[in-house]
Amino acid sequence: MHRVLIGTILAGVCLGVIPGVAGARPNYKPVFIKTYDLKPESALAKASCGACHMGADKKVRNTYGKELEKVMGKPALSDAEFAAALKKVEEKEVKVKIIDLIKADKSPGDAKPADAK
Repeated sequence: MHRVLIGTILAGVCLGVIPGVAGARPNYKPVFIKTYDLKPESALAKASCGACHMGADKKVRNTYGKELEKVMGKPALSDAEFAAALKKVEEKEVKVKIIDLIKADKSPGDAKPADAK
């Protein structure tokens, strides 16, 4: 009986911890919103993950997401590191500067890959 109780407790702990670890993702959206002081009603804030990603698979990135990934250099950054990466990539041009698209409340991912300089 003692083994069953210990086994049940261990299983409960594992089931409670593992999904949190497996689903852990950097919290980039709030940093993006704060860095550019986006209003909740803005198109970019509403775009949510769509500012960098395309479709449901978050591994698929748009032009902006691909450029940002190059600048980031690693998959998980602190909030400060991610904000610095945002600032670094905003001067890249995709017909216009990325920062100009953001200021115009347009998705920086709208540019086509062939347009990137």
